[in-house]
Formats: sequence, C-alpha cells, structure tokens
Amino acid sequence: MPTIKQLLRNKEIRTWSYKICTDNGINDTDELIAYFKQHGSFRAFRNCGLLLNNELKEVCDYYASIIEIDPDNPDHPIRYADIKSGQKAIERGHIDVLVVVSDKLESAENKVRKFDGNVGWCYWR
Repeated sequence: MPTIKQLLRNKEIRTWSYKICTDNGINDTDELIAYFKQHGSFRAFRNCGLLLNNELKEVCDYYASIIEIDPDNPDHPIRYADIKSGQKAIERGHIDVLVVVSDKLESAENKVRKFDGNVGWCYWR
C-alpha cells in the first residue's frame, strides 16, 4: 500500500492532508485506514476540518476496497472488493482495465491474462 508521501506525489491528497497525517504519525495508507477504523473520523487531528476529513475518508474507503495486491510484482492484477471500487481505480488512473468475473468457480487469471497494461479485477455480486 502506498505511503502518505506517494499519495501526495500522485495528487490523491492535498498538502494539508499530508501535513496533518505526518504530524499525527501516520505514514502510510495501512496506518491511515487503521486509525479511521478505530476512530471513525480524522476530526480530532489539529487543523482537520470537514473538507480534509472527507478527503482522507475517501482515500481510506478506496484503499480498504483493495482485497489483493502484490507490491513485489506490480504487473500482477489488483483484486477489488466490487465493481464500484474498480471503477474508482479507473477514475484515479490506477488501472486501465477492470475485468469482472461472473462466477467464483471461473478462473480470474485466465481472463485477466488477455489484457495488457494495469489490470484490476473483481467478482460480480
């Protein structure tokens, strides 16, 4: 999962959100998600208003939707929790193609191999 600095570099968060996170000891998305799950908000952070709270919450929602990612193999497809999460990944530019597998008995790997570029996949629910 990306660091807070990578989120800033990729323009997924604003400079103020980066500063709020680093000032409060949050350095990566795993720590951000863990804090959000425990507290339900970032409003307790100094200088964190509604806008920045919502921005950080959106980042948490997105990265929490990633079920499987292989940081050692960036070419490996990313598995998302659902279609909506995959669509957000396309909008953010994280993936180029979203493959929806209709049956859990079907092999996702066979379907995903057919595509080039950054590929994500999910099961149809």
